[in-house]
Amino acid sequence: MSLFVLHYCGLHIFLDIIYVYAFSGVKAMVFAEFLK
Repeated sequence: MSLFVLHYCGLHIFLDIIYVYAFSGVKAMVFAEFLK
């Protein structure tokens, strides 16, 4: 049970990192377009 919970939490952390990375990438692109 604890292994499943650990895997589930790890997956959520991984997805959160991907989401934050993608969101900051989109923000950077919008910012670059704005500066042009």
